[in-house]
Amino acid sequence: MLVIPAVPVTPIPPVLAESISPAVPIIFFGAIGLGVIAMLFVMIARIARAQQRGPAPAPARASAPAPGAPRPRSMALSLGLAVGWTASVVGALLIVMLATTRGGAPRFMYVAAALPLLAGVRILQICRRR
Repeated sequence: MLVIPAVPVTPIPPVLAESISPAVPIIFFGAIGLGVIAMLFVMIARIARAQQRGPAPAPARASAPAPGAPRPRSMALSLGLAVGWTASVVGALLIVMLATTRGGAPRFMYVAAALPLLAGVRILQICRRR
C-alpha cells in the first residue's frame, strides 16, 4: 500500500491588489499612449515648421512675400495645435485627479500623467512660433 504524505499547500498571493479598479490600468496606459501620440506630433510639427520656413528668399525675386506678411498655415500645424491642446488639458486633468485621490496615488502615475502634459506644451510651443 502506497501512502502519500499530506503537505499543506499555501496559495500564491495575488500580484495586484484585489481592490484596484479596472479603470486604473486604462487611465495609466491611456495617459502613456496619449503621450506617445503627442511625441509623434512633436516630430511632425518640427518637420512641418521646417518646411514652412523654406529656403531664404533671393533678393532679386519679385514674388517673395513681405517680411511681415502672414504665411499660410499648414494642415499639420493646425492638427498639431488641436493635439497639443488636447494632450495638455488631459494631462493637467489627470494630474489634478491624482492629486485629489483619497489615500494618495503612486508616483509612477504622476509621471504617466505628466508625459501628455509636457508633450502637449511642447507641441503648442512649436506650432505657435511665427
